[in-house]
Amino acid sequence: MLAAQDFLREGLRKTIGTGDRTRVWLDPQVPSNPALAANDVGIHRDQNLLVKHLIEQDTKQWRIDVLQSLVDPGDIPLIRSIR
Repeated sequence: MLAAQDFLREGLRKTIGTGDRTRVWLDPQVPSNPALAANDVGIHRDQNLLVKHLIEQDTKQWRIDVLQSLVDPGDIPLIRSIR
């Protein structure tokens, strides 16, 4: 039972939904093992930036220009895989 708990915990990540409650830099949403918060490109970042700011609200598609300006390039394909 304990082994199963560890396995589940490693794979847990926050559900994104609309992104209005998920913080980019603090909440684990990047699909990895274990799930992680996004890494930045080394610029000053707003700790409270929400995932909804990375999504075009009309189309529900990722805003690639914003991802490229804020997020580590290694995380971008992982983030874009989230639907």
